[in-house]
Amino acid sequence: MYTLCSASKRGHLALVDELLQNKELLEKVVTGRGYIEEDCEHPLTPAIRQGNIAVIRRYLDLPGIDLVHINRAKGVTPIEGAIYHRDTDIVNMLLARGVPAFPDERKHFPPIILALLYGSIATAKALKEAGGGEGIPPHKWAEMLGCLYERLGIYRQTRDKLNRLEDVILLLQDMPLSSDIIKAVLHSKKVAHLTLLLQNRPNLAGDEFQFILHTAIDHIPKGSLLQVCQLLVDCGAPLFGVGRDKNILQFAVCSKTPTILVNYLLGCCGCPSPSTALAYASNADVAKCLINAGAEIDHVDEDGDTPLLKLLQRPFYEWKERSASVNLMDTLREFLAHGGNASYQTTRGTTPLSVATKNILDLEVIRLLAKYGAKFHPGGFESGIYYYPQTVMQTVTRDYPLEVAKVLLQVGAPVNLQDAQGRTALWHAARQMDTEVLEYLLENGAEVQSHEDCGRTALHATLGYVRHIHSESTLKAEIVARITECTRILLESGTSMWGIGQSSRRLWPGVVSIAHLQLYIDHGLDVNEEVEWDNRSYNPSEASRRFNSNGTILNYIIRKGDIDLVKYVLSAGARVDVLDDAGKSPWQFAREYNFEHLTYIQRAEFYDELRTTGIYTEAAAEEEARSRPEASSLAGWLIDLEFTSYE
Repeated sequence: MYTLCSASKRGHLALVDELLQNKELLEKVVTGRGYIEEDCEHPLTPAIRQGNIAVIRRYLDLPGIDLVHINRAKGVTPIEGAIYHRDTDIVNMLLARGVPAFPDERKHFPPIILALLYGSIATAKALKEAGGGEGIPPHKWAEMLGCLYERLGIYRQTRDKLNRLEDVILLLQDMPLSSDIIKAVLHSKKVAHLTLLLQNRPNLAGDEFQFILHTAIDHIPKGSLLQVCQLLVDCGAPLFGVGRDKNILQFAVCSKTPTILVNYLLGCCGCPSPSTALAYASNADVAKCLINAGAEIDHVDEDGDTPLLKLLQRPFYEWKERSASVNLMDTLREFLAHGGNASYQTTRGTTPLSVATKNILDLEVIRLLAKYGAKFHPGGFESGIYYYPQTVMQTVTRDYPLEVAKVLLQVGAPVNLQDAQGRTALWHAARQMDTEVLEYLLENGAEVQSHEDCGRTALHATLGYVRHIHSESTLKAEIVARITECTRILLESGTSMWGIGQSSRRLWPGVVSIAHLQLYIDHGLDVNEEVEWDNRSYNPSEASRRFNSNGTILNYIIRKGDIDLVKYVLSAGARVDVLDDAGKSPWQFAREYNFEHLTYIQRAEFYDELRTTGIYTEAAAEEEARSRPEASSLAGWLIDLEFTSYE
């Protein structure tokens, strides 16, 4: 059974006439109120969508039809249906019969904007002539332009698409402009469209337009930037707005714009001081323009930084770029050649030298600063949310090669200056296992007996990289060799192998290999001495946390689970009948750690070795077999352990 809507959709005029004989239905169609209250589509709309002219005329000829009310339906309205059908004749017919062209505030897009989005310029012009463009918020026009540029493709535009976009711009020429509309065109990078939009319209003065130039600099191709800026200024756009983080000159310099634009802005009336923009220069030509225009090379901003310091704080990747628009190395040379103070120090203790060694990672920059008189100052820099005063020398030994250390000592960096944790340059070099820097610092007077605040010497720092690694099998041979070599250098220079522990016992660094252990033994280590060993994290944020343990050196090596080291320390005379502070024997100590990081085979070999020493007795094996028969060769969960002395 056909309804009135389905009959209208299929264009069955005779059936529509028959259904309209029903007076109740006729009244509902004429007033439209029943359809609106029931949130249904008016039968005129499907007829329009299908372009059934005869049915449309039949509805429009109904005496007293309320087209204004019908057009407020929640669904697709008649005029929207005509726009979707791209039929300008139907739109004109509806407008002639009194259908309003102005937008319904409940709709997201007004009819005229829908017409533009659906590619019907003629329909849009008809709606505009009927007043359909009045009262539309500017952001709606801007949103429409953005949708059009995206839909038609900004980068793959045919001539037809460009003509269609130009028709849209021409339609907007005599409508009120807003910054949103101009920004939408600027985002599209179409200079010709902006020129069309602004023809004969010198009316961009006012606060709304004061940051239009920022958008232009950020989006317009560099080759057209000067033309666009001149066009906007000629139309009255404010050149130097206030209330933004960067003024337009700073923004232009920071955005790697051509020098010609910087010169243009410097020549405009009301240009702010170029001193504030100098810190953002990305190449030598721009820097020279600003300096020639009167920029102060040592201007101090509100943060206490000079342009030279700001330049050195630029991101690391920018320093690696060497292009026509970005060459910070040339900019640095320009700053220094014009008198930039290479020894300036802020109230925070920051200097150009300290920033360069922390941020840029470039030996050429360090040498250039030293050439222009950079001197060492006990400085500091911020690291994350923490603030740790650090010396230039300590920073460089953590991150840089020997050549940089030599340059810094030449400019006066004290080799034994301590940081906030009491660590010296020697400590940091040992932490990085850098043997070349280590030997160089020792040759230049580094103090070998100094302790950091937690009692550790440079010898303890050499094991920093292996603090969370459980066994030697997971260490690369190269790292083990470097640790051993650093230990040899420090011990031969007179560094004590003992730190200051929490208890009365001495703090032992630890061991990573047999060769490493032999170095300690050669320098007087007693393998039966009860010591304190260091388990504390090297994270500076955990400076107050201590995790030290006490026991014999044999206990320490058992805890590592290294079979070869156990054999070696036992052959060196380590006793198995010594209990630790908790009264635990070496075997009980081994059982407690359970060695989850070792494989089944490694555990079997390890405990077999313990059995030959008398630590692991047959009685213990029987107890293990009862508790874990499937792994009789492994250590079980023993409660009481008998052991005999190892001879």
